[in-house]
Amino acid sequence: MKTSEIKANVKYDWSHPNCKFSPGESVLVNIGYEVRKARRAIRRGARPDYSRQYYKYSGRRGKVVAVTCAQDGNIRGISPNGWGHRQFTRYYVEFDDGQCVGYHSHHLISREEASGRAKNNLISI
Repeated sequence: MKTSEIKANVKYDWSHPNCKFSPGESVLVNIGYEVRKARRAIRRGARPDYSRQYYKYSGRRGKVVAVTCAQDGNIRGISPNGWGHRQFTRYYVEFDDGQCVGYHSHHLISREEASGRAKNNLISI
């Protein structure tokens, strides 16, 4: 999907310091475990949890372009229907081929976090 085709309530410009990512930030999609789980489910004849496009970009870098929000514009906080707090934030990432896919924040890694993980791996060798 293209950025203009996002149907969810999203913000394209935000600056809250508690957000995991900022607009335009480069991120790495990290859903390796989910991809393996989906392949096993497909082999058993089950439907995967997400679309093929969701898995297609695993291990690739993209640019954060939007974040989901409630109808009142809040990214986090009490849900508008009063049933508790919004727990998971979905960030929409645009890739080099122009496609835009929404990922939960725990499936994305920032450049700084990725370099920190690489350093930790080298230290343990």
